[in-house]
Amino acid sequence: MHDDSEMQHWFTRRSGEVAGPFPTAWLVRQVRKGQVGATDQVSRDGADWRAVGSVQPFAGAAIQALKAGRHPLSEEEEERREQARQELLEAERRAGSNLVGMVVGALVLLSLLGGFGYAFLFGVDTAPPRVADCNAPPAAGVVWESCSLAGLQGDDADLRELLARNVDLQRASLRRARLDDGDLSYANLTGADLGFATLRNARLVGATLTGTSLAFGDLSGADLSYANLRGARLEKAVLAGARLDKAIWPDGTLCAPGSVGTCNPLPAAP
Repeated sequence: MHDDSEMQHWFTRRSGEVAGPFPTAWLVRQVRKGQVGATDQVSRDGADWRAVGSVQPFAGAAIQALKAGRHPLSEEEEERREQARQELLEAERRAGSNLVGMVVGALVLLSLLGGFGYAFLFGVDTAPPRVADCNAPPAAGVVWESCSLAGLQGDDADLRELLARNVDLQRASLRRARLDDGDLSYANLTGADLGFATLRNARLVGATLTGTSLAFGDLSGADLSYANLRGARLEKAVLAGARLDKAIWPDGTLCAPGSVGTCNPLPAAP
């Protein structure tokens, strides 16, 4: 028998914006992860609204989220991330258009070389897609897309070429870990320890690095565009060639577009 409460659906409201309806179990998980805050409102009928923290079965999950320091992004942070996502999608679209042109050119060349071109192009085995596995241990090439791995212990781990966009690694310990060429775009690394870690050529677009320790780390060539580094520790960190377009520096300075290796403040408005 299912608990009747599990079969219920709820609307959510934040800053006047209504979403839903969502199943109870799913919404509890979002509250626990901090995606829905204790002061956001819920309603079963869209008319009677109450704060999440005062409604069962969400109150307990809200308390857990508050103790863990999880909370929804501010409107400014959500807007900044959405802008970063749109720019990333546009860049990927342009790259895809260029790729189509290259493929067409290759097909023409192969057709000129004769029938062997078809067998060569389509007879080669292709690598299987990399599927996210949130239970996978730290290893090179691991896929943690959108996984919740807060508090992960991965000191000295080899995580080169990992795929971990939107991953939750709050308070994770990754000291001396190797994350070269990894993709951590939009990851939440709040309060994580990456001291002495290497992140050469890593993608950290839109990542949340508030209070993160990157001391003595190597971020050469990393892409930190739109990343939030407020309160992060960067002493002795190597940032040669690192992109910092519109990133937020540890002191709260917004870096100007074109900032590479160091944060150039946006010019004051006239």
